[in-house]
Amino acid sequence: MVPENSKNIFLELIGLHNIIPDTSIFVDSLCTKMDLLRHFPHITENQVTVIPLGADECFRPCTDRSKIESVFQKYHLPKNIVYILSVATLEIRKNFDHVIRSFAAFIEKYGDQFPSVQLVLTGVKGWLDKKIYNTYKGLKRKIRKRIIFTGYVDDADLPLLYAGAACFCYMSFYEGFGLPPLEAMQSGTPVITSNTSSLPEVVGDAGIMLYPNDVDGLVEAFYRVLTDENLRNEMIQKGLEQAKKFSWDRCVDLIVEKIIN
Repeated sequence: MVPENSKNIFLELIGLHNIIPDTSIFVDSLCTKMDLLRHFPHITENQVTVIPLGADECFRPCTDRSKIESVFQKYHLPKNIVYILSVATLEIRKNFDHVIRSFAAFIEKYGDQFPSVQLVLTGVKGWLDKKIYNTYKGLKRKIRKRIIFTGYVDDADLPLLYAGAACFCYMSFYEGFGLPPLEAMQSGTPVITSNTSSLPEVVGDAGIMLYPNDVDGLVEAFYRVLTDENLRNEMIQKGLEQAKKFSWDRCVDLIVEKIIN
């Protein structure tokens, strides 16, 4: 809960207390629009336009294993691993501790079937990240050995990490839009994500969506994506099609259209 005085200071800084009736507001998802209207009743629905974001064109499938393995070498990843990837700032809102606990439960249940599967967590340290590392430190050594923190990854390398992953996992509690799942889909990587906030708008029916604290559900989702080739192919194709609905060109067109009209 944000103290009321802090909330008022924040609102004054971003100007939402002083929005006049003919002001147009652009937001990147319907979820954000509905949150805005709920918290600021003096703003009308017609003032708020949804302008979805897009993923950079550098995010695309890659079948050249040598390029992917060059990135492995740079970030000290084992050469022949199968990996579940998650990309975000390592902060509490992103729910990394849940992903770590669920991966640990997956290894306990199915680890013998997947000796080379690892969890790769990519991102810089963020708000309340201590909880994430404490969760990691509390695991058995054999499971800790299967979890890799890459830290910051260069923009040029990130598309290859996406493209090389067996699946992408993003169990965030709240997203105003959620670019990483879109980047993963555009990279041809199956997506498992939470069913909260704006994420259903971005992922549609292309991914597996779960409650953000569903450990058993996430364990079984990992298992299904790693074992069911038909499901993987279906998710990849649906993800590529879903990603086509979003682009920076469309984003610009919608803004220009709104301004002209």
